[in-house]
Amino acid sequence: MCFTPRVLESLVTRNTAATLPIVPVDDKALSTWRRPQSRAVKAWVAASPFEPQGNRVLVVPGGEGPATALLGRTEESLWTWAAAAQRLPPGRYRIEDDLGPDAATAAATGWALEKSKKRKWLHLDVFAWTDHAKPGRPIGGEATGMRALWQLLKGRYAPESESTGA
Repeated sequence: MCFTPRVLESLVTRNTAATLPIVPVDDKALSTWRRPQSRAVKAWVAASPFEPQGNRVLVVPGGEGPATALLGRTEESLWTWAAAAQRLPPGRYRIEDDLGPDAATAAATGWALEKSKKRKWLHLDVFAWTDHAKPGRPIGGEATGMRALWQLLKGRYAPESESTGA
């Protein structure tokens, strides 16, 4: 998958005053995160309905606006991060956690999928390879599936005069 940098403008790696940290938490991590927090923050989190489960988000206020965002995490899923991108207010965020390669890929992919929903594009992974030779069909690339998809789309969406041609 290829995402333009504009899709990921709101999820950055650099820690600046303009970025809001996202803290992925489960039950144990939430307890650890809560310990050094002020009484006001502890009270805010306790009074909220937030539970550290998948797809739950809580924006914790600071002195002049949001200070951090808690993300309930029960699994490393791109859908958890897509939900976070959908539920958090507009802004620039950074992940306040050392994610492994698979988790980082899931985070970036989920975030980008959610942020690119309003764009008109479609990504398809089409298997276009013949594994076994047959008469007239050698091993290698073939475009039968892609041609069939093109004919379907052309027949459904092309103007009437174009859909009848080859």
